[in-house]
Amino acid sequence: MSALETYLEKMQGDAAALEAIARAMRALSTREEEDARALLVDLAEKAFSLSSGLNESLDIVNLPKGAVA
Repeated sequence: MSALETYLEKMQGDAAALEAIARAMRALSTREEEDARALLVDLAEKAFSLSSGLNESLDIVNLPKGAVA
């Protein structure tokens, strides 16, 4: 697998994880239990981390060496 394919696979994996977190948060948002609120906060923190990493990587267009040949 080329460096570009590996890089894009990681970005796609992070985006898929972010989507799964958003779905879980939507499902938890209707729950009233205190545990659900705590889990929502944890999921939000992970979502912020993933989205920040994706934004940084895509804004910089930080392609690995050898990606464009």
